[in-house]
Amino acid sequence: MSSTDGEIGMRNLTDKATYERLEKDIAAVKDDISALTEQITDVLNSFAGTARKQARHGYKQARANVDAAVGDLSERGAAAMDTAQDMASSIEETLEDVITQRPLATVGLALGIGFLIGESGMSLWPFCAASALGAFLGDWLSYWIGLKLEHSVAHYWPLTRYPDLLPRGHRFFEKWGALGVFFGRFLG
Repeated sequence: MSSTDGEIGMRNLTDKATYERLEKDIAAVKDDISALTEQITDVLNSFAGTARKQARHGYKQARANVDAAVGDLSERGAAAMDTAQDMASSIEETLEDVITQRPLATVGLALGIGFLIGESGMSLWPFCAASALGAFLGDWLSYWIGLKLEHSVAHYWPLTRYPDLLPRGHRFFEKWGALGVFFGRFLG
């Protein structure tokens, strides 16, 4: 039995040595995994920092592009508005010249259009409603422009072409007040 006891004792020593070696190996693997985790964390943090920098750079570049595009659109819009104002001014001057040079022809044209509307069988009320709506919207738009631009309105067309209009309007309102606005609106 002593040989079996010796074998069992050897097996226990071998198992103990194997167990200790396994413990050391597991501890080494744990240390390696911990080191690898730290390295991965460092790499991810570095990547996040780089990505953050790239995102900030991309944002700044996109913002600069948008600002440039808005500036370009603003310039183009201003140029288109100037062209439209010049065309409107030209049409206005032409109509004003025609009306002042041929007032009877203008009245005849207005009467002719009225007769055509009457003869077409269409009701006059839609034209009256459209005229009233146009007058209301025109008044509202004029009020809104004056409210937003205040005194800088003098720097825009048509007041730049006729700088005496604002002082004349102020004098007229100071002289006649609300009565002047009423008669000017409905009879002028």
